[in-house]
Amino acid sequence: MELIYKGLRGTLEHMEVSDSEVERQLKRLQEQTPRRVPVTDRPAQNGDEVVLDYAGYCDGVQFEGGTAEKQSLTLGSGMFIPGFEEQLTGAKIGEDVTVHVTFPKDYRAENLAGRDAEFRCKIHEIRQNVPYELDDTFAKEVGQCRTLDEMRGRLRESLRAYYEDCAEMELQDKLMRQVAATLDYKPTDAELEQGLTQLNRLKTCAMISAAAELGCVAAGLDGEKRRQAREFGDGLGLAFQIRDDILDVTGSEDVFGKPIGSDAEEGKTTFVNLKGLEECQREVERQTARAKAAISGWPGCEFLMELADRMVSRVK
Repeated sequence: MELIYKGLRGTLEHMEVSDSEVERQLKRLQEQTPRRVPVTDRPAQNGDEVVLDYAGYCDGVQFEGGTAEKQSLTLGSGMFIPGFEEQLTGAKIGEDVTVHVTFPKDYRAENLAGRDAEFRCKIHEIRQNVPYELDDTFAKEVGQCRTLDEMRGRLRESLRAYYEDCAEMELQDKLMRQVAATLDYKPTDAELEQGLTQLNRLKTCAMISAAAELGCVAAGLDGEKRRQAREFGDGLGLAFQIRDDILDVTGSEDVFGKPIGSDAEEGKTTFVNLKGLEECQREVERQTARAKAAISGWPGCEFLMELADRMVSRVK
């Protein structure tokens, strides 16, 4: 379909969803959502998920922010302080385990950085990740469908809707560029950056903020905690998007999952275009620090802190 409006021209491309694409997405879901099976006949081992309570102490005094109940932790994930997860290997259900660690010298909480600590842990559950078979059980438990064929159909429709949305956004972008090319006014880099930031706040930041705030609502937390969750999502979303622009220049196509340099080839305005690689990486670090600061007083926030840290160095 060709559109002509006041001299603007553009083609809305329609993409068909192939059977191989549906199967590829099913396989991806299968890999990303393993079944967690309770383990009762052996101790915890690397790769298991344990559910535990823990309380942290320095010099015999319990410190703030180091306590959690029924916390899920995958052994070997590296999500906790170095040395913590290794000492839970071999633990049994119902067992009390004391973990001894030393906080990194650059740890975010200055009062704990470089100090020795112990965590008194109680193991409640051990779970093992087991891959699903691509069958009706997978469709019911993961896809909320009665059969695998029904799940395939829904996935095909979701992909078709996604492709159509992307095509419309691409067309809008092309038309806006045609409009911009006719204007005498050229926006400054600062204005372009402001617009790009606002655009990402309406997309990536909004999605992460909504997910974070929804968790607060489900937990019955007050308005201030919900505001902090939105702030966390905003900082994390910007860090994610800026890092995405960096990887479009410096990443590996095999790891990143899309052609490197595609933004430049399509003439897109990115943070890297406007600020350069080094300044963009510093901005990733600033936004990550802002996200972490928003939730720094939350008990049991270690997972979210580690998630934010991964934005700084992610490669895909």
